[in-house]
Amino acid sequence: MKTTIGDLPATDLRFTVPSNLKHPLAGIDNSIRESVTNIVLKTKTINGRKTGFYEKVGCKGTKRTTRGTFTTEATASQPAQKFTATKQSKC
Repeated sequence: MKTTIGDLPATDLRFTVPSNLKHPLAGIDNSIRESVTNIVLKTKTINGRKTGFYEKVGCKGTKRTTRGTFTTEATASQPAQKFTATKQSKC
């Protein structure tokens, strides 16, 4: 699946929280309190110059847009909802 942010190619990290972690005991619901992603530095030498994969990919001017989207679990009384946070970071 191709992902874009601000019409630029992007990379995504997708995961699903298993049911035994969402509901460890009857009547107890957990939620994700923090999501941290570490991206390993990938480089390639092109024309004698070492270039980082994320060096300028996805930058628009001097800023890079990062985005996180989380989807709630659907319940009997409420459908699933999506929440998105977007941040501009320096390239």
